[in-house]
Amino acid sequence: MILKDDGETTVDYFSKFPSNIENIGLSLSGGMDSALILWCLVEMIKCRGDYWRDVKIWCMHGYDTHRTKTHSYETAQNVLDWVKWYHRDTTIIQPLHVFAYNKTRSDQSKMQFHKPNEEYLKRRRKCDVVITGITQDHTGHGRTNNQTNAYFSNQDLADETKISWRYPFGAVNKEFIAHQYKHYELHGLKAITVSCTADSKTPCQKCFWCQERFWAFGDYDGGQKKRIVL
Repeated sequence: MILKDDGETTVDYFSKFPSNIENIGLSLSGGMDSALILWCLVEMIKCRGDYWRDVKIWCMHGYDTHRTKTHSYETAQNVLDWVKWYHRDTTIIQPLHVFAYNKTRSDQSKMQFHKPNEEYLKRRRKCDVVITGITQDHTGHGRTNNQTNAYFSNQDLADETKISWRYPFGAVNKEFIAHQYKHYELHGLKAITVSCTADSKTPCQKCFWCQERFWAFGDYDGGQKKRIVL
């Protein structure tokens, strides 16, 4: 499948995905990007028919126990269950791998805690790649340390230093993602995703992720459209 928007932007990631892969890993945060990737991966696998009948998707989700809002794994599980329900398939998506970490210092990157679990998926589940849902922000700046610039480089999965297949949405922003949710009528999936990273029961409307979501979708988590002006 090839994803397009109303302009000239095209993402052909899911049509060019290597055909020699049996196990796909995905970092499933429960946000808009990774949820869409999971939906697209199952769509891609089903479209390829019997040739890919044995392909499996292994999702992982990590949450920080240092924060009070530690139920994010429930959101990830809800996303996983919704995609399975939508596609009427229980064989492609495998049980969610959940792990906890304690990020106590500001200089600690959550990726350092994710790395061992990515290696777990590669070693135990024989995943050829662990995909991550990262997009550019609405100013056009990527958050992947120049990895977005290499997105369209034609590299294969044999070299783990290459990132061509790690970031499907590395060259687009949330507006492109919003177009896909509308085009494919994924309203139910959109409703259960969570973008806010604050420790609050309702979207804080202040964090970077809340602002990105409102910019692209016109609402916050749960469809909340009213912006609080302080």
